[in-house]
Amino acid sequence: MNWALNNFSRLMELFWEHTVLSTIPTLLGLIIAVPLGLFLNDRRYGRRIAVALASIAFTIPSWRCSSPSPPSSAPRCWTPST
Repeated sequence: MNWALNNFSRLMELFWEHTVLSTIPTLLGLIIAVPLGLFLNDRRYGRRIAVALASIAFTIPSWRCSSPSPPSSAPRCWTPST
């Protein structure tokens, strides 16, 4: 807690930087996703393709954490916390 009080201005600078860097992509994603979702919702095949692509997109990052690999190339999720 002492560090936070001593470095409050740096902490606020990092907070605002994080806020800007995370808000812009989130808003851009919403601007693209909501109209696309409304458009595809009325189309039977479009909805099926969108769900399949979204399922693949969410599955790919988890493959690396579940596949066996040599210790030298272990992903961050396998490294022991110190």
